[in-house]
Amino acid sequence: MMERGRRTKRGFISNKDGIVEMLGTGRTAAISVCKQSVVTGPDYDAARQVVEDIDKLVGQLTGDYEKFHSKPSSTPAGPSCRRS
Repeated sequence: MMERGRRTKRGFISNKDGIVEMLGTGRTAAISVCKQSVVTGPDYDAARQVVEDIDKLVGQLTGDYEKFHSKPSSTPAGPSCRRS
């Protein structure tokens, strides 16, 4: 008879914020490689793929697939914001 092993907590990520922060650092480094590489070169392509993969992973972890993308300003542009 086979003995049952203990269940692990695999699949439960307890420190999502810390992981997302580290992924953001890696994404920034990959973007730096893109900026320093020839656009059609293998380094650029590899770094671009890393950025896309990090975006997908962060999206899976947070539900926000554009977490690291610039977001439009949420400041209203109503009459009170205009100078006379």
